[in-house]
Amino acid sequence: RGVISDLQVNQAKYDSAVTDLKSSLVSIETEINDNEAKIKDLKKKYNEKINSISGYSTQQLEEFLSNRYK
Repeated sequence: RGVISDLQVNQAKYDSAVTDLKSSLVSIETEINDNEAKIKDLKKKYNEKINSISGYSTQQLEEFLSNRYK
């Protein structure tokens, strides 16, 4: 085999590795976006609960805090 043929084989391996890495990055980005959406929902959920605390009785407040920090 010649030098050019060897370089073409190596380039094909590199191209394949780059394609695999790009696919992995897409998966990671999707997972990050999903996690960010979940975090946003949790923040909203707890913000709503925190805003309603002023009307809680002592028992309700204790339950809220113990559930939140489980």
